[in-house]
Amino acid sequence: MAANPSSDILEIDLNSIKQPSTPPSASPPKQSSTLQTTLPTFQSDLTNLAQATPNVPTIPVDSPSVAEDSTASPRAVRHILKDVLETAVLTIAVFLLVRSAVQSYRISGTSMVPNFEHEQFLVVNKLAYYLDDPQRGDVIVFNYPDGTERDFIKRVIGVPGDTVEIREGKIYINGLYAMEPYDFIPFNYDAAPTLVGKDKLYVLGDNRSDSEDSHLWGLLDQSHIVGKVWISLWPLNTLGSIDHEALSIQLPINP
Repeated sequence: MAANPSSDILEIDLNSIKQPSTPPSASPPKQSSTLQTTLPTFQSDLTNLAQATPNVPTIPVDSPSVAEDSTASPRAVRHILKDVLETAVLTIAVFLLVRSAVQSYRISGTSMVPNFEHEQFLVVNKLAYYLDDPQRGDVIVFNYPDGTERDFIKRVIGVPGDTVEIREGKIYINGLYAMEPYDFIPFNYDAAPTLVGKDKLYVLGDNRSDSEDSHLWGLLDQSHIVGKVWISLWPLNTLGSIDHEALSIQLPINP
């Protein structure tokens, strides 16, 4: 992101701004030349006055004002260095803040078809669950629990306290049929009732027959969650924020 500041902008030739000394043969100041035009008229009087007047010390060429100008250059260098350093620190701080809040991903695979495509680019909100808990229907990214540092994208089906069961391709939560409002590819397998414990989740892919998820490897520990899918960037026809539609549990109808 932010490049290291270039040292080129700090290379200032201090000699280029130092006032040159007046050579001995230089012309006197303009006021002195004016005095010289009246000198012949009062030559004798000035000669006598010069003999009676004590020597007046001359002003050195390197006057205090010139010395102050020469010391301004190091201050300018320090000021530039300070500005560059502050800009670099601010840039790094913003980068780290953004990096801790969001992260981009490219999907590899078809386990979330038809809602998410292969090679689709997504932005994940890494702060989503600092204040809220995951809900049924949320699409999340997490570190695969096998320790191989792979990241998966799946949909939350069961939250702590739920008992999730799959019968002939239909999901039941706490013994009640769960209707899914989003699209998914039909499947036809069974999974035994599983109680979702504290800090655990039951996750499935939307392409149920082609997804490596909780019906195969079990519950997901919430400590593995990276974040909640937030925005789709590519392809352009998917550009926008991601909807997370919750499952609705169908209550039994009293006879």
